[in-house]
Amino acid sequence: LLPLLLLLALIWQADRIASAIATHIPVEQEQQLGRRVFAGMRPTLKIVDDGADAALVRSLGTRLTQGSRFRYEFHVADNPAINAFALPGGVIVVHTGLIRDTQRPEELAGVLAHEVQHVELRHSLKSVIKETGLRGLWAAATGDIGGTLAGQAAVKLTSLRFSRDAEREADTAGFATLVKEDIDPQGMVDFFGTMQREAGAAPPAWLSTHPGSDARQQ
Repeated sequence: LLPLLLLLALIWQADRIASAIATHIPVEQEQQLGRRVFAGMRPTLKIVDDGADAALVRSLGTRLTQGSRFRYEFHVADNPAINAFALPGGVIVVHTGLIRDTQRPEELAGVLAHEVQHVELRHSLKSVIKETGLRGLWAAATGDIGGTLAGQAAVKLTSLRFSRDAEREADTAGFATLVKEDIDPQGMVDFFGTMQREAGAAPPAWLSTHPGSDARQQ
């Protein structure tokens, strides 16, 4: 019963445990992790770091990260998907499809403010800590050492709640950053409306790593 009890305890206190562990990991190590992950991903990405799009992303990103303890890298990837993501330590990638769907720079600033806060709040690092713990305890509790489909699905569904919480936290902190930097925060709100229209028949919120765009817009 001990592994099951530990699993329940981790689920209950996952954020607190992950935050406590993260405080003992130096920022420099987190940045090294993010750079290694990006180096491994880069061959699969069509990085376009020249041109107006990349210049705008870097300009807005620099403005949103003044005084940060992290050293940021901002990249644009040629991809039609409406997406942007942040890696541990300050590597942020924005797809051209997302840039094309923005109507004004303030909307792009809203996206970048959100991704920057994932880094500032160390969400990626905490997510790695939580998922590692959940996977290890699930395997111990069930004997699912090989990581069967059922085991992976159980761990994934258990972890989704943490991801949605992190998204809401990044939204709130990102909005505050826009206000602080005197960038119209309505851009963030407007882009959530665009995401809602593009999503169409989206999956239920409990099966998504992000809260519904309508809820985020509100």
